[in-house]
Amino acid sequence: MKPRVAIVHVCCAVAGLWLGPIQSCGAEIIEWRRQAEFTPGGTNPAGDSQGSPVWRYEWTTGTGLAGADPWWDNPSTLMVWDPDWWGRGFGAWSRGDNLSPMIDRNLLTHNLYTISFPYIPIAKWINPKPGETEFSVTGALKVVWNGPGFVGSPTQVDVVYGVVDGQTGIPSILSSWTVSKPIPTDSVLDHLFLPISHSITLSEGDALFWTVRGRKIFSPHGRWIEMWDLVRIQTEVVPSPGATTLLILAAALSNSVRRRETHNVRHDRVRA
Repeated sequence: MKPRVAIVHVCCAVAGLWLGPIQSCGAEIIEWRRQAEFTPGGTNPAGDSQGSPVWRYEWTTGTGLAGADPWWDNPSTLMVWDPDWWGRGFGAWSRGDNLSPMIDRNLLTHNLYTISFPYIPIAKWINPKPGETEFSVTGALKVVWNGPGFVGSPTQVDVVYGVVDGQTGIPSILSSWTVSKPIPTDSVLDHLFLPISHSITLSEGDALFWTVRGRKIFSPHGRWIEMWDLVRIQTEVVPSPGATTLLILAAALSNSVRRRETHNVRHDRVRA
């Protein structure tokens, strides 16, 4: 992919010597952001802005990062759409009707209450591009300690950002964190940001995923951990060499016609 980008850029540069700038030679940037593409209801996997089913909402079980059975490495189950999450007037993907965990437009939530604690959310993005494609993944994962009255309590939180091989289904970690609440007492909406800046080459069907798991059960009042996935996935799409050649020839022809017309006008003025 990189050599093709270089070749196209050279073609544009050479063309610019005799045609002037050709804007069509530039690469197009395609971007995916879950918040921007989130559509309530529908199917799971859910489509992106181009209609490709790339967003998967799942739940799984297991121990923390340091455990013998880490959750992120276990089989997962597709979530279902709950059109009115706990009667709050908005829908969410979840394990079932009012059953945690949940994923809505903005965030993933791990409920730390006793009966909900074993179930952990996972969001996935599946590469729809054929062949091998290089992607830039940037942004942040925002971890929030929350609860009734927006009060969160101290507990360590495990976060994993990784990739799933599309052929084998085997996940692997790209980055992982174990973070502590910045304010080590009960407080309102305490949070922190985990930056992501990563380049990766993926084959069609490979998936990126991110997931969050608190470590402590809270009962009877309950608490939960939210993770806002402020992630941006981008790739460059470059016109094929054949398409680029046609663009250059079309621009050359157009430029030649303009020069001929200009020359004829000047010649007519001289004769007049």
